[in-house]
Amino acid sequence: MPLPSFFRPAPLALAAAAFPALWIAPVWAADEASPVVLERVTVQASPFKGDPDALVQPVEVLQGAELDRKRRSTLGEVLEGELGVPTTDFGPGVGRPVIRGLGGSRVLVLSDGLSAMDVSSVSDDHAVSIDPGHAEQVEIIKGPASLIYGSAASAGVVNVVDGRLAEQVSPGFGNETELSYGDNGRDFTGRTELNYGLGKNQFHADFSGRSTDLFRIPGNSASDGSGTEGRVPNSQVESQSGALSYSRVGETGLLAASLSSF
Repeated sequence: MPLPSFFRPAPLALAAAAFPALWIAPVWAADEASPVVLERVTVQASPFKGDPDALVQPVEVLQGAELDRKRRSTLGEVLEGELGVPTTDFGPGVGRPVIRGLGGSRVLVLSDGLSAMDVSSVSDDHAVSIDPGHAEQVEIIKGPASLIYGSAASAGVVNVVDGRLAEQVSPGFGNETELSYGDNGRDFTGRTELNYGLGKNQFHADFSGRSTDLFRIPGNSASDGSGTEGRVPNSQVESQSGALSYSRVGETGLLAASLSSF
């Protein structure tokens, strides 16, 4: 005799309630019998446990072909166009970098990590006593990283690496020479670099020079017509720089000395 229609869902409901209990109960029992043990994970966030040299890195580094394309007669012109770095431009022979709107003594200029020791930081009409023609790379340090060089470098630091204090020996003789000419003002620029490595000894010599005449312009140099016609007065430039250096490189350090003139 068939069950009434209102009793037919009852067996289905009882089966649905019973079967999950039969399947889930063994799983719970297995979990309680064999707990999973996770391996220990240690997380450290202290910056003093790492490499100190990795804490402060130059924000921008110009080197290689990029530096050759941007190489100019003044350090300010070399870095002009970099992010947040314009130049003071006090004539064609003087240009000092400005970092994020701050210049002068607030931008520390270094040569191989040592101060340039010139008066360009306090007088805009004096050139930086570093010839960018000899630069192998130029490092621009901005932000809190500059505080490692002292509180005076509040805007940033520009470090020019020129290879005069060699840190490694390049065996044999090496030479690099560059000549350039600018049509306006008959701008002649030349530089040469000599290197010789023997054993643990590295010898280095370099020289560069620049000579320009008055720059040509269309019209008069003064807006009221009282200046020089076709030329910019006091725009001629003449500069020379050179250095002799010696480095003895050992397994644990080096001893280097350099004599330079600008």
